[in-house]
Amino acid sequence: MTPRLIRKYCVVDSASKALLENALTRLGLSARAYDRILKVSRTLADMEGKDKIESGHVSELYNTAPSTAVSGPESEQTWEERKRH
Repeated sequence: MTPRLIRKYCVVDSASKALLENALTRLGLSARAYDRILKVSRTLADMEGKDKIESGHVSELYNTAPSTAVSGPESEQTWEERKRH
């Protein structure tokens, strides 16, 4: 899924967005990791028949997946760098 499609189909509610931004800033995850989190969270929301990704979908991912599953190589663009573009 391209970044454009991710933005189109992986819509998050305000609570989820705050949770994601806090986690990504605190953990220093890359933009690629952010996209991975959105895609998996979108899958969880689909399984529940939800139109938007909710904070429970995002937090479930963090509670069940090891941090290496969502983080990428250190050379990737960080969340803070991505927000500037």
